[in-house]
Amino acid sequence: MRELQHAVERAVIISQNHYLNLNDLEIPALLPEGNSLYQETLETQRRELVEKALGESKGNVSRASAIIGMDRMQLHRLMRRYGIQTTKHKGRPKMKA
Repeated sequence: MRELQHAVERAVIISQNHYLNLNDLEIPALLPEGNSLYQETLETQRRELVEKALGESKGNVSRASAIIGMDRMQLHRLMRRYGIQTTKHKGRPKMKA
């Protein structure tokens, strides 16, 4: 049940439509296997999800992982996989007075 809840939350965040379909949910048992176009699309959506969550959290990985509904270490692995750094998502550095 928890996995389904997280799948729906992730799908709502990355969906560009006003409705969800099975492909949005990313539930492995429901999706086609061995389809390279599917894998490429899934990788693109995951990367966009990570970047969007980091943007919304201003680079705070713990907050971004909570937004996505995944473990912080799993998010770090995805960030390494896609070459995403948190400094890209943080605001301008504050100047010392």
